[in-house]
Amino acid sequence: PNSFPSFSEALEKEILDKEKPYDGKDPNLESEIKCAWCRESAANNAITLSRCVRCKLVWYCSKECQKEDFDGHKGYCKKIGKLEASTQRESAALCSTTDHIFSA
Repeated sequence: PNSFPSFSEALEKEILDKEKPYDGKDPNLESEIKCAWCRESAANNAITLSRCVRCKLVWYCSKECQKEDFDGHKGYCKKIGKLEASTQRESAALCSTTDHIFSA
């Protein structure tokens, strides 16, 4: 039996991990992430930040902050969302052609 996840399973896990709330303690970051609107830091203020669902590149401490920032963020967010959707389609096509390599 194959003990390694397929490429599509690994990709799905990575996407699901991105949807988890951020606790402000990422050792890979030089500085802590802050709410895009109010600039509150999760690490300093014991709050939980959540990513923008579409682009997954900005963080918010509350739905209120996300709503306040929406007018400024929406154009950028839509472009990133379209790029991500395109990338996911390309990855899915690649997975369907390469999964047989790892299942042998």
